[in-house]
Amino acid sequence: LKSELNWPLGGREPLDFAKSASLGSGIRWQLPFQLLDGLLLALTGRAADAGLAPSTDAIAAAEALRAAISAGRSAHEVQLTPHFVLLSRSWYDSAMLPPLSRWAVAWLVKMGITAIPPAALAEYVTRRVPAAGSAPPDAAAGGVGEAEMRRALTDDAFKLLNLTRDWLVSLLPHVLGKASRVSFGLLSASFLR
Repeated sequence: LKSELNWPLGGREPLDFAKSASLGSGIRWQLPFQLLDGLLLALTGRAADAGLAPSTDAIAAAEALRAAISAGRSAHEVQLTPHFVLLSRSWYDSAMLPPLSRWAVAWLVKMGITAIPPAALAEYVTRRVPAAGSAPPDAAAGGVGEAEMRRALTDDAFKLLNLTRDWLVSLLPHVLGKASRVSFGLLSASFLR
């Protein structure tokens, strides 16, 4: 319930997936930072996390993302001033999502999710969640269906895959579409006379 945010009932419990026995602590928050790090690498040429060297697959994904952003800027699908702002969700799905998913898969592999081929991981994390009552697709691009993935991965690894999909398909485009402009506290022209 929304009211429980203001008046919580019961004892405090950590958020689900804040701590993982197999993947470590704070994995829930590491994922969005890794995705933003890939975007920063594509935009500025350097990653924010200097302690974690990206793999060759991740660097190739960042280069593809840089090319997509450059094309998107020319087509007015993104704006870079005052900061990066996504202007077109359909453009994100077609141009930014593939290289971002490759960046995410490189990180998932680094986290130890190696039981599934990277192509199948990339297909899974970019797939929209099927509508309620409809059957999920049979097999991913790598020939691995969702049932096989569930059997091959631990619960924590599958949670991380689902969280990655949520971030790539829903949360990240929403965050990137927000413009941060200062409009409060500024005087309008009528007050300056």
